[in-house]
Amino acid sequence: MRIIILIVYKSRRELLKKRIAPLGAERHRFKVEVIMISGEKLKVMLSSADMEYYAISCDMLDSGNTESRCAFRKILEDARGQCGFDAAGARVFVQVFPSKEGGCEMFVTKLGESAKIGLQAQNSKKFFYVYSFDCLNKMLEACAVIHRLEYSDESFAYTDTRRKRYFLMLETDIPNLSEFGGRKCRSNVRYYISEHCSLICAGAVDRLSDLA
Repeated sequence: MRIIILIVYKSRRELLKKRIAPLGAERHRFKVEVIMISGEKLKVMLSSADMEYYAISCDMLDSGNTESRCAFRKILEDARGQCGFDAAGARVFVQVFPSKEGGCEMFVTKLGESAKIGLQAQNSKKFFYVYSFDCLNKMLEACAVIHRLEYSDESFAYTDTRRKRYFLMLETDIPNLSEFGGRKCRSNVRYYISEHCSLICAGAVDRLSDLA
């Protein structure tokens, strides 16, 4: 089972305001095994004891609630102190693979640090085709298929957290995205996106295709 969560990693000052109290023992140094795959990607291995320390469970991870997001931010803050992986201010894509022993493996990918690019797309005179998805996995699969078509034009991905919808903006129309649950939207949906949605990343087809 794979669990996917999108979070915005806050600054150190904001994290200190919401520091999570560990279960049982006093605060100790971060000893969870981490592998810095690149400047943009990190692998974290959590044992069942680590999950207890951060007061998280697989059921909590799947819900994506406030407590699990705060725990993720604390894990990333500890990882930064250990290996230098800095996701401060970035939108982060988290893939979690629970283990039979009660722990999990977590892959963290930084997607971007600014929404300015997305605003430029919304205000651009270029015409973008917009598709909506009810499931993040489906949008990732669509990006992977589009990437295999050697798509090289601009693309942007957005999330509407209130309605749990995702939007993919493409400079070139791609047929048959309905096979992945994609619904083509009217052009004026861009105004809704600009007011109610958050940018996941620019270059969405290239960035998200690796995460499908």
